[in-house]
Amino acid sequence: MTSLNLPGETMTKRLVLVCLAVFCFCGIASSQSSFVIPVTNTTGQAVAGATVTLTCLSGTCVGSGPYLALTDSSGNAQFLNIVAGTYTLAISGLGVTSRSYTYSVPGAAGAVSSVFGRTGGVVATSGDYSFSLISGTLGLGQIPTGGTNATFLRGDGVWAAGSAPVSSVFGRTGSVVATSGDYSFSLLSGSALATQLPGFGVTTVYGTSCTIGGASCTPSVPVGNLPGSGVTTVNGTSCTIGSSCTPPPPTQYKKLRCEPGFGDGLNTIAVGTYLQSTCYNDSGVTWTIAGIKCFTDNNGTSTLNVAGNSLGALLTGAVTCTSSFAAGTQSANVALTSGDYIKFTFVSDGASKQATFVVSMTQ
Repeated sequence: MTSLNLPGETMTKRLVLVCLAVFCFCGIASSQSSFVIPVTNTTGQAVAGATVTLTCLSGTCVGSGPYLALTDSSGNAQFLNIVAGTYTLAISGLGVTSRSYTYSVPGAAGAVSSVFGRTGGVVATSGDYSFSLISGTLGLGQIPTGGTNATFLRGDGVWAAGSAPVSSVFGRTGSVVATSGDYSFSLLSGSALATQLPGFGVTTVYGTSCTIGGASCTPSVPVGNLPGSGVTTVNGTSCTIGSSCTPPPPTQYKKLRCEPGFGDGLNTIAVGTYLQSTCYNDSGVTWTIAGIKCFTDNNGTSTLNVAGNSLGALLTGAVTCTSSFAAGTQSANVALTSGDYIKFTFVSDGASKQATFVVSMTQ
């Protein structure tokens, strides 16, 4: 009779082949997929030359095998790198009664089923790792050699000589320092502060310390030294007589109004479109148009549109005139420069007897 030793079992647990029809090997002593199956006869003697065959039934092994091995002089059938799965184990040859068993081969302990989603003979591939997955610090020996203090490492791994982004300053190279004439006022942005004006400092006027170019200063004038000594008001500004004082211009000269029109108030203005050019600005300064209004005595449907000769449209659209001076909607064109004038377009409804146009301007 011939028997089969289970790997890792003692000789007292040998199974006699003739006594079994089917046997399930649920595991082997080694967790690896390489193992040895010993075959002995009923007297415990090794059987050499017997054929041991593993044929896959299910599991990862599907598509592989069958695996065959002959027992050596010690009765051992050695199997290497067997894929995990459930196999049929058959022993035959040299007078051994053929038998078949169900045999389970486990995977290797800690086995890896895939690497980066790949199986088989896996090799390194670009993109397997990124810098965020690498710990530690790059060693100096890992940096390409050949660099100096005057070179830099390009993206292609080549050391290259650097070039200064600025080759010169005001035509000068080397250690450049500020020099008179580097900039002019036309190249400066913003406005100068009072402390940056020439002559800024503290001086004494009539015994009173005043900051030149700074805050307002009213020195004290000895009483009786000048006629009319004291404080007076000029255009709303208090000034000390005998000291420097610059009052603002009179407020009544900061507003300007132009009021042309049509009609005599007795006869109706016939239906039609009437043009008028007036409000010529010869003041030498620019005036800001603050409002445009239109009056008609009948509160009807007559309309008015207004434009500057150079400035362009002053209203977003024609305004319907009323007896309460209807205000038009102004456009963004509000600065009437010196030498420009205003053109009026009046469309009469045939019932108006008097039309007045009011243009208010300020400075």
